[in-house]
Amino acid sequence: MGVKQKHEFHISELNEKQKAKIRELRERLQPELEKYPEYDTELSLLRWLEGWDYDIEAILPKARWALTVFHNLDFHNFKVETIDDIHHYACRKSEAVEYFPGGLFGIDKEGDVVYCQPLAKADPRGLIRSDSVSQVFKLELAMIEGAFKLVRNQEAKTGKKSGMKIIMDLEGFSYSEHIYMPSIKEYLKLLSLVQAVFPDFLKRLWVVNPPATMSVVYNIIKPVLAKQTQEKIQILGKDWKEILVNTCGAENLYPQWGGTKQADSPFGTVRRGGKVPEKLHYSPSNNSFDDELQMQTLNVASRQKIDVKVHAKKGQEIHWLFRVGSKDIDFSVRFDDREVYPVFRVSTEFVPEMNYMTARETGEYALTFDNSHAMMWGKEIKYRVEVRDALQN
Repeated sequence: MGVKQKHEFHISELNEKQKAKIRELRERLQPELEKYPEYDTELSLLRWLEGWDYDIEAILPKARWALTVFHNLDFHNFKVETIDDIHHYACRKSEAVEYFPGGLFGIDKEGDVVYCQPLAKADPRGLIRSDSVSQVFKLELAMIEGAFKLVRNQEAKTGKKSGMKIIMDLEGFSYSEHIYMPSIKEYLKLLSLVQAVFPDFLKRLWVVNPPATMSVVYNIIKPVLAKQTQEKIQILGKDWKEILVNTCGAENLYPQWGGTKQADSPFGTVRRGGKVPEKLHYSPSNNSFDDELQMQTLNVASRQKIDVKVHAKKGQEIHWLFRVGSKDIDFSVRFDDREVYPVFRVSTEFVPEMNYMTARETGEYALTFDNSHAMMWGKEIKYRVEVRDALQN
């Protein structure tokens, strides 16, 4: 019963069938919404219904998982009032973040948040050597959720359904430099993840300054793009600045992209990427926890998973570091059979997977290495896990 939204859909236009579906979804997601009440709005719930054709049985596991991920990553305590809040949050999380090109312009004249990614300014070989895969995933989720917080604030004021517009700027794109398959594989995983947890949030994706090899590039990413996403992609020609200004308003775009928005530079707060300095590349010599002599080894057969269990008291920190012998593994942390650190499919070819979480309850935590997605090959995991009092850090 999917309902095609008009360009500017107002909450007052909800019909009785939509209202009934929203009520049902709200009731069945009540435990998750209590943990993250920001999502308990008609328009937020409508996005899940629109994104999955009003099939509540299909929506429930996806929405429960997404809300659990956001809660476990502490996004409910991430306070956002302006785009600067999002930018500063990202910069605190990683030294390498300034080399991840992209940033928000703010809210445009149609009430949508505008995000720009000058992807051709990225250094894919340097970036993949600078941060763990899960850290990149969490940063991107945090930035999009930050944008979503701005949108929800806007919707609360106007009652109009808003979303995100993305400007993908490929000026300077080089196939040989930017199509680096180890990085592409992780980027495709990220695209799949973002589409799964933010359904019906994308309003439009403009590609500007497309390279001659655009069709080849598009065919690489097309397999992971949902049909809804594909329908919202527009590849613009030489008049792209005029189109952006007419749609978003010149006052909402930085000068580099045809606007008049005031900033210290033509790029505003958009991170411009660039070559990642070697000093930011990961090195075990700079991490005392990365000690092979302290590592343990386990082998996870194909279509199997193994739990490493540790006991932690409330407030203690559970630290981990591991490497996968080849390809990737699904990693998560569970407590009392509840996911308390989200599942990410990670590879460790360049940087080991390393992080920590604070125990919210006293008891046994299971660090799960899941190879269920592998049809043939087992995975060797070298890992180290340590429980610490918070004061140790």
